Amino acid sequence: SVLKDAGLEFSTPETPNPLDMFTEKYFHSKRGFRHLWELAKDPKLKISIPMGFITFSKKESIEAAYWFLTRKKDFVLKINEGSQGIGIALFNYKDFPDDKKAFEQKLATFIAEDVWNQSCIVVEEKADVDKAMFGGSPNVELRILKDGRVVREYGCEQVLDKDGKTFRGVAIHKGVVSSKYIKTAFKAAELFGTKLSYYGYRGVFDMDLVVSKSGELFAVESNLRRTGGTHIHEFCTTLLGKNYWNKHYVVAYELTLDEGKTPEEKAKLHRDYVTVSKLLEPIKYDHSKKRGVMFVNPDLLEVGVLSLLVVGKNKVEVGGFLNTISKISTR
Repeated sequence: SVLKDAGLEFSTPETPNPLDMFTEKYFHSKRGFRHLWELAKDPKLKISIPMGFITFSKKESIEAAYWFLTRKKDFVLKINEGSQGIGIALFNYKDFPDDKKAFEQKLATFIAEDVWNQSCIVVEEKADVDKAMFGGSPNVELRILKDGRVVREYGCEQVLDKDGKTFRGVAIHKGVVSSKYIKTAFKAAELFGTKLSYYGYRGVFDMDLVVSKSGELFAVESNLRRTGGTHIHEFCTTLLGKNYWNKHYVVAYELTLDEGKTPEEKAKLHRDYVTVSKLLEPIKYDHSKKRGVMFVNPDLLEVGVLSLLVVGKNKVEVGGFLNTISKISTR
């Protein structure tokens, strides 16, 4: 590259060997995740992946979905390389007719977009998620070092709005990291990572989880890349110290400003960095006390999103900060 030719030296410990790039792409897919899980799983651990099928056409995926309907089970369709919620569709079996032809016709209307014209679609059972348990979707993140060792990074939970549905961010704290579910997930993810390491992957990977209302723990996918949580974790480690969750309750929080207001009303408001900073001044992060609120990405204000990092000593204190932020967003 130009920079290397200029004599600059770079260290890229998270970059796999070029000969192993295929395995990175393969295992960073819905099919690859299920494949590697079966290679790495420990039956003694109380964690599994949802029962499912790897299908090879839209037609076959619809047939697999009908199999779930005949068992009165809700189901999920996932395209092989979908991400950020794209190419994932969740369905309740009660919303479909029992007649097979009518079922196939109705489901086809939901997956009519081009994104579903795939040669590989995973169809699996949809867990009855307990959103009271870590927001319904906790997560663990690990790292494979250059020498192949697998190390734990952090565990987190989703933060949902008061409606129990709207995603607002992630929380990292002692309660989630020390829970039996996260401890089990870390053990499973270490086995998963050991296999990834064997196949040549290096760097960060995570494991997305759900806890059902019956208390079952499921691993639903793995991202073989850095995530927003990676950067939050590394920043907090620098700011607060190693294993910061033992002393601090951290929330990375995003709030859409002025929800429900008309374009005319929004136009009258000033949501620039200086104005919002002044509003946040009473709860601004205090370095001596190591608590308060700071901006994560001020640029998101341009699209009406307030992106913040909230640090407190416990959930109650963080909740107070979040209530203040919520009031500010409507001014």
